[in-house]
Amino acid sequence: MVLQTHAFNNFLAKSPIKLTFLVASSAINEPMKYSPIFLYGEAAVEKGYLLKAIVEKFQKVHKKLALYVTAKQFIFVLLFIRGLFNKIRGVI
Repeated sequence: MVLQTHAFNNFLAKSPIKLTFLVASSAINEPMKYSPIFLYGEAAVEKGYLLKAIVEKFQKVHKKLALYVTAKQFIFVLLFIRGLFNKIRGVI
């Protein structure tokens, strides 16, 4: 659960995070069009809190499961699945 201070509606849509906020809003409203989303930036700029808030808001709006992973986890799973498909197709 996200702390109320880190809820999606409490993030300020102002520069320099205005674009990030708009992308996050779009991902919630049109998840199949804007998925996955990637956030990149310096440490301690609240990317993790924003991702948790996006997931919580998505789940409230769509009543569906959502999750967030680190880039490292995403790449690992992507490469693992690619390797499985290659084995199935006979490409080694």
